Amino acid sequence: MLRSNGRNKTDFVIFLFALGLTAFGLLMIFSAGAPYAKSRFNDIYYFIKDQMFAAVIGLVLMLIASSVSYKLYRKLSWIIFPIGLILLILTYIPGIGVAYSDARRWINIGFEFQPSEIYKLAFIVFLSKIILDFKKLDKPLIGYFVTMGITLSSALIIFFQPHLSAAIIITLVGFVIIFIGGTKIKYL
Repeated sequence: MLRSNGRNKTDFVIFLFALGLTAFGLLMIFSAGAPYAKSRFNDIYYFIKDQMFAAVIGLVLMLIASSVSYKLYRKLSWIIFPIGLILLILTYIPGIGVAYSDARRWINIGFEFQPSEIYKLAFIVFLSKIILDFKKLDKPLIGYFVTMGITLSSALIIFFQPHLSAAIIITLVGFVIIFIGGTKIKYL
């Protein structure tokens, strides 16, 4: 999984970068939130405790996800993508979707999470599979229109939550995948 030789050297480097960025983010949360947490909750660690727990869970999930073969992701993409899409749509349903300051980005199932984060992985895997499938069928232009439709409709669903940064990320990632898939720049 995280060996530093051969093909997995890149995985190890990516893990180290993720670990470093996570540690830096936690440090920033602590330094920015400690004074307020001390005055409001009389505990300088109030905000950082939950964030550290979430960071550990995230890193463990990253390790698990990186150890799964891309072939399995490709096979499961027809299941992963609709689940991600359904989770995105659930944010609009009152009682399931949670709103903060008019933004419906979260779902509460005993804990709150943003489905757009899960959807990003599902989107990347599914879009890549679609492009590959249409290339194999020698119908790249149809593949272009299908992937562009998926990209733009996904971005719109996220945009109206409103979650502009995630919509921009989905759009840019979609364009990059479409471009890497062989579409000419003039079509983008």
